Amino acid sequence: MKKSFLKVASVSSLKEKTDRAFGAADANAQDADLWRWFTLLVQDRRLRWCQAQDRWFVSVDNRHVATESSFDQAIRSAKARVQKPDREDRAACVSP
Repeated sequence: MKKSFLKVASVSSLKEKTDRAFGAADANAQDADLWRWFTLLVQDRRLRWCQAQDRWFVSVDNRHVATESSFDQAIRSAKARVQKPDREDRAACVSP
């Protein structure tokens, strides 16, 4: 009885480790995509940010697109808003 329990426990543990590894790889890929986007827009001088009091304000192509309490979240929100396909103002946010 002990052997089968150990086998099930080790399979379950292996699955958890595999799930965590895939989750970490996915998070790393998303972060890489985010910061690649950030770098390209900074190089083209299309991205601006500033901190006022306890908020970060982010603009793309001179249009305010995000306000958040952390820089990281402000950049993530800006990217999500700029790349959202159903926005009327998307063309204004992504055109050079």
